[in-house]
Parts: sequence; structure tokens; C-alpha cells
Amino acid sequence: ANSFHLAEKGYDVKAFDISEVAVDHANKQAVESKLSVEAKVADLTTEEGIKLVVDSVDRDKSADMGKIYSVDAVIM
Repeated sequence: ANSFHLAEKGYDVKAFDISEVAVDHANKQAVESKLSVEAKVADLTTEEGIKLVVDSVDRDKSADMGKIYSVDAVIM
């Protein structure tokens, strides 16, 4: 939902999730809504140079997700 909100505001959005099911759903929704959202399966603990991270994970259920590094802004 956050990715699509940003795309509606005119941003070109790259969305990452560890779940292939969630990524497939987001990409289908992007095509249907004609918004600039590209979702990929990724482990963000290994990525560098991310400009914006929107964290919408339930922290009680994500203890094993690790940490995200090299961000210019984080929205939680």
C-alpha cells in the first residue's frame, strides 16, 4: 500500500519483499493500476545505497529480518 501511495504522488517506486507471493501480487496490481511500481524479491540486508525505506513490517513478527543499512531516509 505504501508503494502505491508514493507512486500515486509521482514517484518511480522500487518495492522489495522477501515473499515471492507478495511481489507477484504487487506487480499485478501495478500493471492493473498503471502506476510506476516495480516489485522484486530481495533481502535488503545485503543492498547498498537505498534512498528511501518504508518499513511496514510488524516488528513483533520480524525479529529475524535483520537490519537495513545505507539509507538516506526511513519512514516507519
